[in-house]
Amino acid sequence: MDVDVRGLQGSTPLILASDRNALPIVKQLLALGADVNAQDDKGRTALSHAAGDGHIEIVKLLVKNGALVSLADNKGFTPICESSMMNCRRTTQYLVDHGADPNQPGQDGKTAMEWLECGGIPAKAKEMQELMGRLKEQNISSGKDKVMTLMNSEPNADIYAAVHGRTTLFWGFGHDNFGDKTLEQWAKRVYDVITNPELLAECEERYLEGDDLEDARKVRLRHEAIRNQQDRLKQTRIDWQGETESRTGWWKRLEEG
Repeated sequence: MDVDVRGLQGSTPLILASDRNALPIVKQLLALGADVNAQDDKGRTALSHAAGDGHIEIVKLLVKNGALVSLADNKGFTPICESSMMNCRRTTQYLVDHGADPNQPGQDGKTAMEWLECGGIPAKAKEMQELMGRLKEQNISSGKDKVMTLMNSEPNADIYAAVHGRTTLFWGFGHDNFGDKTLEQWAKRVYDVITNPELLAECEERYLEGDDLEDARKVRLRHEAIRNQQDRLKQTRIDWQGETESRTGWWKRLEEG
């Protein structure tokens, strides 16, 4: 039996078991003579996988069975790089105690100590989430102020849509939660009118007059002409596809003849 048989991405059973924290299986594979320093297609060893996930007991077992603590993968990352990036402090300390250099920079230029000082990738991810949350709050606040200004300029959503519908290229406030039901309903109604050509036309005919109404009608005619052209092109493609399939079928029948 080949205990080092390769699977997806060049992983051996020992690499997979170490990655999944399957300690009993790791023990069995090592007892059967599995190559403790085998590398997958990315150059990562069982120790790299275990260290990156903080599987300390497997890390200890692998090291005791000859795993190289400084063997780098294809990107230049060693097991201690993996553990420190994920802020696995116990694992990192164990690797240091067994010969890994905490001051050797990885491919990203950071040492294990630098990663631990900043809390690793989990801390960076948390910072990013907090930043995105603050940006979202700012956007909502900014959007709320903008919609409030627009609503104050014209409280009737239908009239606002009728006046601005033909010049508004994008209305992104139709489904936002501003914490103000009146504001949300106004924004949603404007969205519904602007995105529905028939409803927009109805509001334009009801609330516009003079040159504004005439201009709105011209815009509707241009939009209708564009839609008709798109429909004709779509039908042409359908007809062409059907004709092609028909000719292909005729040729196949002729060959089968």
